[in-house]
Amino acid sequence: IADQLFNIGNIDQKLEILNEENAKLFAKLKGEAQSIHKSRIKSSRSLKSNIETILHGLEMPNAQIEFDMHELPDLNEFGCTELALKFTANLGMPLQALNKVASGGELSRLALSIRNIEAKHKQLNTLVFDEIDTGVSGKVADTIGQVFRQISAAHQIIAITHLPQVAGYGDAHFMVCKKEEANTTVSYLKELNPTERVDELAKMLSGNEATEIAKQNALELLKV
Repeated sequence: IADQLFNIGNIDQKLEILNEENAKLFAKLKGEAQSIHKSRIKSSRSLKSNIETILHGLEMPNAQIEFDMHELPDLNEFGCTELALKFTANLGMPLQALNKVASGGELSRLALSIRNIEAKHKQLNTLVFDEIDTGVSGKVADTIGQVFRQISAAHQIIAITHLPQVAGYGDAHFMVCKKEEANTTVSYLKELNPTERVDELAKMLSGNEATEIAKQNALELLKV
């Protein structure tokens, strides 16, 4: 009881001490946040250059990206940095907010560019790309397949795709199938043998029927 009475009697002094400690910790925290903010600005320059280089190789020769960063007066869980991504894919067009100007195909290629850079700086054994090639076709799809092949030299790649140009670059080809069992639908994964793989790529090229011409195209995609 005496200890409690003593603490009550010295509550103002304790509050003052705690407030001083809080102010010191907050000043240290803000200093760390400001240091991180400066590092982000510095790093964004090389990141911008690297992303644009990859985008140019993905059939976007005029693509530009900008990391628009401002220091906030208050702190949040990300520090004191407010970030807005600005982007343009076309020559002579101003940089605008990414979510307002980028198409699905452009977003896919931008995401692939960022993941490509990220993989080089992190110990990632496996990278999963879930339809990251959405909105592209033809030559761009083939280029994305080449990028996957380059990344796979150092990382295992699992790519979910509907594009035969991309699937043809894989070392292995799995098909996701569905069937009805006991009044329910079951999904399963089947690894295709070389013959089945040619047939599946031919179907992806021409539709449900694997024609002889489509099979020849499939063999070209596989470089067989």
